[in-house]
Amino acid sequence: MIRPVIGLTTLFVSILQISCSTKNCDSSTSEGKVLQIYAAENVVVKTNLVDHGASGNSVTLSICDNSRNQLIEEVGLRAEDYLPTIDSVVGSYIYIHYSFPRYGSLLKFEDVVLGEALIHKEKLKYRYIFSNLEN
Repeated sequence: MIRPVIGLTTLFVSILQISCSTKNCDSSTSEGKVLQIYAAENVVVKTNLVDHGASGNSVTLSICDNSRNQLIEEVGLRAEDYLPTIDSVVGSYIYIHYSFPRYGSLLKFEDVVLGEALIHKEKLKYRYIFSNLEN
């Protein structure tokens, strides 16, 4: 009698672990004010402005699978004085621009990406191309 109960408990824990390991897009990007939602062929890319209080703001860019509503990737972006804007999504490339005054037209990945994506950029599924539209 005890053996089936242990088996059911193990099965329940396994199902719980699998369901918790995949993030749902609706719950994963609920923090902060929505700035932009860009719908592409297979994905939806969303930016949220996150206020960190005295340490300033950042933007969380989230990429979600359109058909499964599953989070594919999240990247933190710089947003102290100027906010990023998604221009287009072409395949696995995401084109984004800022409007920094007197900064030049090209922005390096390292100039605007924050956190884990900056440290482990080789693990990212998408390529991010940043440009600057000078005022």
